[in-house]
Amino acid sequence: MANTISDYLEWTKNKFGLVNYQIHDYKIYRKINTNSETIYMLCMEWFPSHIMDREEDGLNPDGTASIELNMHTLKVQSAIFVGGITYVKDGISFSSQEKKDIIHWIEQETGLVYQEHFRLHREDKGEFTFQTCIKGIPLSPGGSIEVKINPDGKLIFYSVIGNYPSKNSVIEGDYSLILEDIEQIAREQLKLIHFPSDETKELVPVYAIEELYIANDQSVTIEFPLAERDTITINEIIEWQEPIDQLFNREKMNLIEDPTLEQALSNLSSPDAFPITSEEQEYCKIAVTNFLRQVYPTQSGLWVLKTLHRDNGYIHATLKQSEQDNLVFQRKLLLFINRKSYEVINYMDNDFLIEMFRSYPKYDNIKVMKDEAFQYIRPYIELTPVYVYNAERKEHILCGKLDSQYGVNAVHGEIVELNKLK
Repeated sequence: MANTISDYLEWTKNKFGLVNYQIHDYKIYRKINTNSETIYMLCMEWFPSHIMDREEDGLNPDGTASIELNMHTLKVQSAIFVGGITYVKDGISFSSQEKKDIIHWIEQETGLVYQEHFRLHREDKGEFTFQTCIKGIPLSPGGSIEVKINPDGKLIFYSVIGNYPSKNSVIEGDYSLILEDIEQIAREQLKLIHFPSDETKELVPVYAIEELYIANDQSVTIEFPLAERDTITINEIIEWQEPIDQLFNREKMNLIEDPTLEQALSNLSSPDAFPITSEEQEYCKIAVTNFLRQVYPTQSGLWVLKTLHRDNGYIHATLKQSEQDNLVFQRKLLLFINRKSYEVINYMDNDFLIEMFRSYPKYDNIKVMKDEAFQYIRPYIELTPVYVYNAERKEHILCGKLDSQYGVNAVHGEIVELNKLK
């Protein structure tokens, strides 16, 4: 393991053959993986030797090598040559430019095994995209590996996104779910949803399947979107008697930490890696209640505190309205809580998105009932195997992903593609 920044820079320069480059800037940052481990990364920007500074618009010039390196494993997270241009002479290259050579190189770089831990998703001329998997079955949340080479076979883009789970966090099994086994669940997941139509400027009623993950043994179901790592589920309606007649002042947030080299070398755990204690949960509930009393003083009982989780040095509180309409976009709040003072310092409200469609009239002439709609959509329902991360169990569970790319128009019963409605 390297002990100084110079050690890391020299290692990177040798690995990528950056003889014709000079280091322009570097920065240490840290992140938390799905195993709640703190990972320290060194992000470097190498400029071609004949270029001294960024362009006038602040962007890196073509040919810049932007490289991110895991400081403990010395595994490269990404290596991107801006504009697809490289001035490297004796760096990483693939003379044959064949898929098998790309795969072999990825296996060496990552320690993963093809078809066991990652599989080919898409291949184009000089571009290869892979998805992480467990024995060929995809993961959710998933990861990807992307490699691009230029016509000379030189590496111009490499990126690893997501984390591969540790072996002891995966509950393997033989997939056996079929739609007939969970048909009643599928019926319950068929919901009448109003989609905004830009063409007609109205809300179109469509029966659609709400995505759901069902454990292979049917012991648990996991809703979409998936919970964050170490998410605490609360599900409490927030109520109060008196509002707070005081203006809420947003504070500027520092969403990027600046860890030191000493912290990285000692592998100091990030504050985001620690679980939210029961006491902290109570403090957060008080903070959320006081915030709502200030900003939404007349809405007692209309908001549900759904979850709490740590991110970027803050505690994030996710809220949804207690009574949701059937619009495809649901009202949500994201509150940022100071982890030391337990006060809400900033927030995000997606009301602006919903406001765009409030003037759209609902098409209420519904003629197709739910049972009839289910028969129409049944041939279009998909149930596919996937390993899903369960935040409560902290395990990857073999599930069937229940979903459909299609819906049923509730007025005339026609099958419609959902991606053409949004």
